[in-house]
Amino acid sequence: TQVMVNYGKRFEIRFKEDWEKSFPDGVIERLPDQMTMYKGSENICDFICYDYPNQFYLECKTHAGASIPFEAIPQYERMLKLKGKQGIIAGVVLFLYEKFKVLFFPLETLDTLYKQGEKSIGLRHLGKYDILEIPSEKLRKFMISDYRCIKEKYGENN
Repeated sequence: TQVMVNYGKRFEIRFKEDWEKSFPDGVIERLPDQMTMYKGSENICDFICYDYPNQFYLECKTHAGASIPFEAIPQYERMLKLKGKQGIIAGVVLFLYEKFKVLFFPLETLDTLYKQGEKSIGLRHLGKYDILEIPSEKLRKFMISDYRCIKEKYGENN
């Protein structure tokens, strides 16, 4: 029998390591997974990070193929309250493991795509919308990524 690889959890570990290398003076905190499904107990995102002067709210997602359905990103709606807040950068870091691509969808772009009726987000939006392809080096199954481009593009004082 073939062993199912949990790309999601493994990508989160890789993301944390790469974030720490990208921002050696920064902070990264993984919010604990919510096991209870009580109304209102859902996390806003996977990671809250800080690198002066910006606070980052980042949801990490992995998916096969070239896109991920919006319904697989319930955190998008939870993050909407952060939209337009000074110094805050929020969005989804998406690892498309069959394509070996890591993308960053800022919250504002997610909101635009959702309001336009898109059912999924992915590679087809690259170049047409404000989305970053994260510079990454391919390993066997994962990527080593440099996340400084997120702060360079969306951060304060740049």
